[in-house]
Amino acid sequence: MKDRDYKNIIEAMLFAAGDEIQPGRIAAALEIDNETVERLLGELREEYQGEHRGIMLRDMNGSWQMCTNPLYFENVRLLFEKIDNKNLSQAAYETLAVIAYNTEATRAKVDAVRGVNSGSSISTLADKGLIEEAGRLDAPGRPVVYRPSMEFYRAFGFKSLDDLIPVDIAAEGREEDPKVFPDDRVPLD
Repeated sequence: MKDRDYKNIIEAMLFAAGDEIQPGRIAAALEIDNETVERLLGELREEYQGEHRGIMLRDMNGSWQMCTNPLYFENVRLLFEKIDNKNLSQAAYETLAVIAYNTEATRAKVDAVRGVNSGSSISTLADKGLIEEAGRLDAPGRPVVYRPSMEFYRAFGFKSLDDLIPVDIAAEGREEDPKVFPDDRVPLD
């Protein structure tokens, strides 16, 4: 089979799935190696980008999905949902940043970093599908652990958490030095 035939089949698979698919699953279905599937997915992505099409292929944390081109988001959104001009609040963005930069976090961790109750922000982010439960800690009360969802990757255009702006959250000596503000102020307990 030619590469073009494989690309057409992969395109049909991604379209039919509607959600993200691991390349290994495609490789197993087509009985070809993962490297070939990855190469073909990359080539398909380039073809879509070069033609400025209404759809695109996204690599999100090792999975691939056919998505709407962000250039046409507002137009497509009109078809499916009532326009909501409410963006995320500053508190929700802060909460999302804490969870994303820590890969996973409990509400207590988010509260400790932000210094305020984050329950409402966590609920908002979960309702919007930007975070999801990753399990529970084996600790008193069995607190829920949250992580960024696949919708987070789609919404912000990230391939993985490595795409976040680098921040030194674990600087040397940070364990003994509680300073967290740039002007050397120390938070009160």
